[in-house]
Amino acid sequence: MGNNGYNDTLFPTEGCLICGYQGDLVRHEVFQGTNRLKSKKYGCWVNLCPRCHMELHAQPSGYKWLKAVAQEKAMEVHGWTEEEFRNVFGKSYI
Repeated sequence: MGNNGYNDTLFPTEGCLICGYQGDLVRHEVFQGTNRLKSKKYGCWVNLCPRCHMELHAQPSGYKWLKAVAQEKAMEVHGWTEEEFRNVFGKSYI
């Protein structure tokens, strides 16, 4: 496990996942609340610039897109079925 309990992200990028900005970035756990630690454990976090991070929280449709993409990637990488994903994160986003 990496820094502060974060395993490697399923979305390695040089900059912001959304806009590609290369400056200061923040980590954003895709599945939050009671699933925050699971997001860190299973790599369901992304690097975002502060602007995209704020916009993501303000735009529910964009957030739904990210959750669906992260679920599909987690299922692929971890070899999970949709049911297995649901057992870990509590629901399906696809």
